[in-house]
Amino acid sequence: YHYIHFLTATSPFTALYEKFDLTALPNRTVFVFVTDVAPNTSGSDSSASVLSQVKEAAAEWNAVSASDLRVAFGGVKAADQAPNTPGIDVIFTDDLPPGILGQTGITPAKDAVSAADGSKFFPIGRSIMMMNSDVSLPPGPSYSETYFTTALHEMGHALGLQHTFTSSAMSQSVIRDTTRSRAIDPDDVAGLAVLYGKSGWNAAYGSISGKVTSLG
Repeated sequence: YHYIHFLTATSPFTALYEKFDLTALPNRTVFVFVTDVAPNTSGSDSSASVLSQVKEAAAEWNAVSASDLRVAFGGVKAADQAPNTPGIDVIFTDDLPPGILGQTGITPAKDAVSAADGSKFFPIGRSIMMMNSDVSLPPGPSYSETYFTTALHEMGHALGLQHTFTSSAMSQSVIRDTTRSRAIDPDDVAGLAVLYGKSGWNAAYGSISGKVTSLG
């Protein structure tokens, strides 16, 4: 459910997460920027509508109260503008594989660093969200429910979340059961809080443990 590293090849195995370093972000805020190479729109669709979906997706992740990470729309920037701080870039491309609604890549640091509590993690330097440059193709048009839930899903990847199988925002589209009005469910909240949770956040959550075995 998260992007993880293991530093040892033998037990005990300790998972180290890939996540943004809150101490490297202004006011613990990661900004989402959109490239100035606009997508191709037609009819009642527009670049402004595309931007509004990105803004709304950022606002949903920002509203997760259990998380200390804040997420904000940073505006439109030149594609070749060098970033000063870790963040998220949204680009529009013609190179998505067939059947893929969106794709996100994360660039973490090569070495782990220590958090204030002594735990180690791999800080994310940059996350790239790739959406189709032709919004007449899936998941478009931008004002559709699918475009919004796809943007929200890809932004979750950009923050450090992998896929889940609980019908939440981070589920793949075929099993996802979220909507614009119910964009994020408790599984998404817990997943984000594992990475960026406020002190004591897990007091409101249960846990499941055990071993999966085969009867064959």
